[in-house]
Amino acid sequence: MNVARPLVFSVHGIRTRGAWQKTDLTAELNAAGFDHIPLDYGFFTAIRLLLPWARRKQVEWFRDEYTRLSNTREQLPSVIAHSFGTYLVARAIELFPEVKFNKIILCGSIVREDFPWSAMVQERKQANRVLNEYGHMDLWALVARCFVGD
Repeated sequence: MNVARPLVFSVHGIRTRGAWQKTDLTAELNAAGFDHIPLDYGFFTAIRLLLPWARRKQVEWFRDEYTRLSNTREQLPSVIAHSFGTYLVARAIELFPEVKFNKIILCGSIVREDFPWSAMVQERKQANRVLNEYGHMDLWALVARCFVGD
């Protein structure tokens, strides 16, 4: 019997195209028995981070990619995200109940401090586990906290 390998998405941050996810992460995850799909929304500037409509457009893009890539799988995918990618993941599960993950790993997170993780995991069942790592000295986390209300 051929068992499907667990699916893992990764999402990069702003001002980059996420080379880390396309080379090192893909090789490591695929070798470990996962199917890794690095999602690339293009180069997203710091100015666009401040524009609600630009952020919303990227969240909808993420939801559409999630739907397209996970609809053929029985298992929930997992996701690894960095910087603006953490925002995309969190905002997508907040806005779209159909977006669900097995595990979520957020690195260099810019997700707001009062994000309702408990509700997303326990009540809405949109994730089984969440690791939300951020740096107190991270410039983009500070920018997001000061200028990005959602």
